[in-house]
Amino acid sequence: MIEEKPAKDHYKSVLTCPYEDELEQMIHDLKDPFPYEMWYQNLRQRLLDHPNAIVGEIGLDRAAKLLPGGAIEWHGVKPTNVQCSIEHQLRIFEIQSNLARELDRGISAHCVQGQGHLYNYLKEQSGQYSNRKLKKLNKPFSPLRLCLHSYGGSPATIHQFMQLNGFKIYISFSAVINARLLPTEKFIELIKAVPEDRLLIESDLNSPKGLDTCMIEIIKIIAQTRQWSVQKVVQVTQKNWQEFVGLCK
Repeated sequence: MIEEKPAKDHYKSVLTCPYEDELEQMIHDLKDPFPYEMWYQNLRQRLLDHPNAIVGEIGLDRAAKLLPGGAIEWHGVKPTNVQCSIEHQLRIFEIQSNLARELDRGISAHCVQGQGHLYNYLKEQSGQYSNRKLKKLNKPFSPLRLCLHSYGGSPATIHQFMQLNGFKIYISFSAVINARLLPTEKFIELIKAVPEDRLLIESDLNSPKGLDTCMIEIIKIIAQTRQWSVQKVVQVTQKNWQEFVGLCK
């Protein structure tokens, strides 16, 4: 549960900015936040209404800055210096991930400059799901399926994520983000570091336009890097996607 506060007090507690006047202007421009209970129940009902839906994308972003006037969509306007605190982001992520676990849904996780924070949070949670503790439950247990989408962290961290108890971590790559923004050598190392049964692909586009082209490109990159046929890439990632979404239960 999140403590309800007056709008101004709430924003002051979750937003950060090195310039007080800019922060005050942002707080003035923002609409009043939704009450926690309204937000939570709306999210829960949407998931119940759509039994094959996943949660997300959700996650952490230490680089993101709010747009002037509290605008939601970016249209070439320079962002402000106002950011949401990582502590608040983690609290919201915890609520959303707990709901995903309760309803047995997959999570698509966004993480920019926050892999350490995300890993530490998941590692802390994983302590509840040691083999010894799971045996005491004496009932079937399904790990929380979580996909790190358009992953750009280190190859070594992939192995650490895979070892977390209580979670089944998938790694997804896209041409539009990974192939364009990462050094080629690092991207190759990342692709090779992912276990075959945890590999996913995506377009990372926000509209259908160009989707097929981007998917074909990332399929070819994966095939060349892992020395697989295009057909194998499609078969492996399709099977993994079905398991991630929960269609194989």
